[in-house]
Amino acid sequence: MLSGIAVLFLTFDGAIKLVPIQPVTDSLRELGYPATDSFARFLGIVTLLCTALYAWPRTALLGAVLLTAIMGGAIASHLRLGEPLFRPHAVRCLSRPALLGWAVAERRAGATDHAALS
Repeated sequence: MLSGIAVLFLTFDGAIKLVPIQPVTDSLRELGYPATDSFARFLGIVTLLCTALYAWPRTALLGAVLLTAIMGGAIASHLRLGEPLFRPHAVRCLSRPALLGWAVAERRAGATDHAALS
């Protein structure tokens, strides 16, 4: 269940960066990154690739580690600007690695349960 929520959220997050929409480029500009469509697409492709690695059971741990690194970068970007950690966006960024960790633990527990039943 948690894995599915994480995959859906991250797929949406990566997909909106592929389409050149103004809010994405505006947020990149506010964070001090290149506000170009190509940079936003690059971030979207990286997010989708890491999400695919996470969604495939054999590479779920690698995907979780890479996605945690992406979320850590997002947190660092906001902290660099002096934004407090209690802002809603910062709380979402802080909760994503925890959600991924719980989802990996759930997936591993499910795999163990299925193996025991076989």
